[in-house]
Amino acid sequence: MRWLARTWLALSDADDRALAPLRVLPAASPALAGAVSAAVLQIRPAWYRGGIACMEISLATVLALALCGRRAHWVLGARQLPTKAHAWVWTEDGAFGLSGR
Repeated sequence: MRWLARTWLALSDADDRALAPLRVLPAASPALAGAVSAAVLQIRPAWYRGGIACMEISLATVLALALCGRRAHWVLGARQLPTKAHAWVWTEDGAFGLSGR
């Protein structure tokens, strides 16, 4: 059991070191997050007839912002009406993709 705890601590420290460069990126503005999210929706393959859920859109937006050198947070939560899971992008200036706001 101790080796499991040591392994867990070693991996958590490695994750902190791997994510440290992302923490110093400048924050993305809600306008930039909106533009990147619109770009994510534009690159949907033409052959794909299904809808793209908020989870995929918001995660792709956060990853694209990181590749552009900007920081945003991916938030998983729930909406009230209709009650179901929801995901959105959170910047220091506000939320993007959060319905009801």
